[in-house]
Amino acid sequence: MVANSDLIITNFPGGGGRQPPPVPPVAPFAPAARPLAVLPPAGARRGGLASWDDRIASDVPSALAPPATPDRRRDVTAPGVYADPPAQRACWHPVAYSHDLTDGPAHADLLGEPLVLWRGPAGEPRAMSDLCVHRGTALSLSRVSGDEIVCPYHGWRYAADGRCVAIPQLEDPALVPVKARVPAFRIQERYGLLWVALEEPRWPLPHVPELADAAWAVVSAGPYRWHCDAARQVENFTDFGHFPWVHPGLLGDPERPVVPRHEVRTEGHVLHYSIVRPEAPGTDSFPVFGNEQASLPERRSRYELHLPYTIVLRLDWGGERGMVYLFAAQPVADDRCAGYVVIGRNYNFDQPALVIREFENTIFGQDQVIVESQRPDRVPFDLAAELHLKFDAVAVAYRKAMRALGLAAEPQVASGQTGGSARLG
Repeated sequence: MVANSDLIITNFPGGGGRQPPPVPPVAPFAPAARPLAVLPPAGARRGGLASWDDRIASDVPSALAPPATPDRRRDVTAPGVYADPPAQRACWHPVAYSHDLTDGPAHADLLGEPLVLWRGPAGEPRAMSDLCVHRGTALSLSRVSGDEIVCPYHGWRYAADGRCVAIPQLEDPALVPVKARVPAFRIQERYGLLWVALEEPRWPLPHVPELADAAWAVVSAGPYRWHCDAARQVENFTDFGHFPWVHPGLLGDPERPVVPRHEVRTEGHVLHYSIVRPEAPGTDSFPVFGNEQASLPERRSRYELHLPYTIVLRLDWGGERGMVYLFAAQPVADDRCAGYVVIGRNYNFDQPALVIREFENTIFGQDQVIVESQRPDRVPFDLAAELHLKFDAVAVAYRKAMRALGLAAEPQVASGQTGGSARLG
């Protein structure tokens, strides 16, 4: 039994004693084993990065591979309120690590939009639609010439603003039709990541000065490619209740599972919250955290959740040692995401970066098994859709803020009616 005082009351339609609506039945399914990791088919690579469509994280330890489970029809989503991809075009999203974009073009997917990423003569990043206007060829298969990208099919040349500037099949290659252009998008490079906004961004990127401070060592991990929406990945990152059970000995202690009280303050598009919670004892395999207490260590965590999918987490243990996490989820499509982690710390400078990367691979691998089993695979932003307790305060505040800022809405189907599942192609 759960005490009434532990429940967060949600506003069911009609109020009073009305119960939440029943869950619609799921269509019959045929049992099938779903592999945890999928390797890209031959020839799937485009430039320096593999297509997001063809890859998910393969760093999950084999011991964590789940038993054969039925495919519970991931393509069936109950009517409700979910993340709104068109509204999120006006936000900054990560699409790649800077070090993964070298001399040649690379492919990425953002909110269902195929992108080609490339660098200009001085190394400045570019982002355009990965679709030649002539015959729909992927420009990420092409080459870069100066500050232009050259289509591999017919040699059409595109400038950084998306204009086609030369068509070699014409007697005068410079006489290019006005309509010969592709969309170009805003892109910036910060914190070792490439960020793209498909429309004029509503908010700036968060300020994380530690990651540019020479007194801090910086390590990146991931990206972690999951079959779920980006909101599921973000909520998992900031979920306090699962640490003792999914990450015992690493992030949580099963002997101290109670989530301490914490409050969430919403300021514009940023949620602020802090918590002092039990620290895991730690292991010799992953000595990544800075606690030096002999017993019952505690971790002080200060969070900034920048809507829709970026988190800045600062950790300390009551001393001079500190750690900062920048976590950002890339909404690849409505049911796929990629999580990027950039970590800074002011201690253990001699420790190899591989130690932190293997720790994060283990943590995200454990989480992936759990989160990819959740139904629906997208966060339902209607508070009546799931049960919330007091220790779910962050998730409740997040879902309210996403709706209030228009970043989550009821999907629109082709007829203009609401309801059903709106999939990105």
